[in-house]
Amino acid sequence: HLYFIDDSFGLRANEYMELCQMIVDAKLKLKWFSNGIRADVIVKNPELMKLAAASGLYGALVGFESYSDEVLENVTKETSVALNHKASQVLRDCGVVVYGVHVYGLPGEKSFAPTYKSGTKNSDIFSASMISLIPGTPLYDRCVAEGVAHRIHEDERYYPYSTFLLGE
Repeated sequence: HLYFIDDSFGLRANEYMELCQMIVDAKLKLKWFSNGIRADVIVKNPELMKLAAASGLYGALVGFESYSDEVLENVTKETSVALNHKASQVLRDCGVVVYGVHVYGLPGEKSFAPTYKSGTKNSDIFSASMISLIPGTPLYDRCVAEGVAHRIHEDERYYPYSTFLLGE
């Protein structure tokens, strides 16, 4: 079994098509898991997903994040609720297990319940974690400026613990 760690899997679709084709042609009979395929990439490249599955892809981690279009737009995620559902369908049609990753505490989120409800149906494996704001990122700066987060530690080396999301 192989575990590919590449949060941008498929962004260079031609290179990944070539890799998957080489695995198929070499009859390697691999089983592999991808740590990070974006929903929009899955939907735009169903042929890549079919070839990846033929080369041994059995599971894929997909960062769905939320099932609120407003929240997805707030965090400039290049997806939508409809696209998240379509991505899962493409993977499932290829026989690939969908490991859906979701985040609670995102700006504009009034309740995590819709994401939990949709995410557990749209993911074969459901995972959720609390947002971690990273200093210097646009989302961090926006949350601090809007007063929905504040620093606990001034030393940014402690960034996982340096902010607290207050909510809206």
